[in-house]
Amino acid sequence: MENPNPRFLANVKDEPTDNLHIIHLKEQQSPFPFLHPPFHGAEQRGKNREKLRKDHSLKSIRRRITFADLDKQISATQDLGDISSGYENLRWHNASYMHRNHALQHMKCKGTGYYYVFHSENQQHRSDYIALNSCGKTMLFGTLMEENTTFSVHMIEVQSAGEDGMNIMITGFKSNVKLFKKKVKLFREKSTLVQLDWNNIDLVTFESANDEDDEQKRFHFILISIELT
Repeated sequence: MENPNPRFLANVKDEPTDNLHIIHLKEQQSPFPFLHPPFHGAEQRGKNREKLRKDHSLKSIRRRITFADLDKQISATQDLGDISSGYENLRWHNASYMHRNHALQHMKCKGTGYYYVFHSENQQHRSDYIALNSCGKTMLFGTLMEENTTFSVHMIEVQSAGEDGMNIMITGFKSNVKLFKKKVKLFREKSTLVQLDWNNIDLVTFESANDEDDEQKRFHFILISIELT
């Protein structure tokens, strides 16, 4: 094994020509070794690397976001509000939330998807909150800006808040490069479970995919849950 802290003694100096100097070095054992064979630190570093690998595998466990803990994580004390970046360790944009009480009691919600997502007997939605795109704009979620990480999105559950047969385009990106996309038709009185299994991405967007003359026309949809690792 190589000496980790070499020490040399210059014992011979030759000058065969005016412009050539040769110095002979002799390696010596340092009286003050910095590492002792077999270098126990290397063994400990190996154990640390193994622990990090195990920790990473634990982080890869699939989780389901249902927005049920909004009141605890972002202090959602109102029936309506914005989902702030950092919730579930993700970045959110044009994402709002609505509480069950508002959806069932507000007159403007009667007959909309906001009402049916909680009222329908066929719905298994147990969370008191749903997510929705703010003001009918394109919604996105992704990794936090300061983190250079990726995730996998496996499944989402969505529902139209307005008209039946509304089309939505779901797109997955990594480093601003479009890797995946899927067009989905949504309905007002029932949710749609969308299987994706998109791996190694850092951003997901939801935008209108309706064929309309007015491209600025707003669309409204409900994001019920997300499964990701």
